[in-house]
Amino acid sequence: MPNWIKSFIKLKGEKDELDKLQTMMIFQYGGVNHSAVQTFFNRLVPMPKTLDYVEVFKWRYEHWGTNCEAQELWYFRSSCTMLELSFETAWSTPLEIFKAIQKEFPSITLGGYYADENYGHNCGLIVGNSHCAEILRLGDESDAAVEFSEKVWDMIADEVYVGKKLEAFLKGSVPTVFVEVCLVDEK
Repeated sequence: MPNWIKSFIKLKGEKDELDKLQTMMIFQYGGVNHSAVQTFFNRLVPMPKTLDYVEVFKWRYEHWGTNCEAQELWYFRSSCTMLELSFETAWSTPLEIFKAIQKEFPSITLGGYYADENYGHNCGLIVGNSHCAEILRLGDESDAAVEFSEKVWDMIADEVYVGKKLEAFLKGSVPTVFVEVCLVDEK
């Protein structure tokens, strides 16, 4: 049984690119559409059909950054230029998927949080723009990392980790793209 990683991301970009990205997803959260087969990652980065069982897992890790499709996928369109997205993956946050979003949709910048259900161990920030995405790993198993992970799983990290509290947790400045996407209220 894997450790599940929750990722919560805000994507800001041109309406037509966000529309296209949104059509790749199936809202599948809290029992809604659970019988549907999620194909978000596979639609973004298609997996070859000729792989054997062992090759599938290796290919997914190399091209998606995780060994399975998004689970418990939730999204919300907060404006025509902002899409909020949350999902769970097995063992790792899918950095390669975030890179693929940046490559396929160049107007989109993204920022967000991720955390392992093993609180405090595998957690951090996700940032990306201009064909580049990266994760900033913050999981050092400290009390602060455990608290951060709890907030990500409760989906309130964006309400708690702002300004000085986020800088203190990062022990430094907040990446500019993260501020532009996650900490700006789009009203």
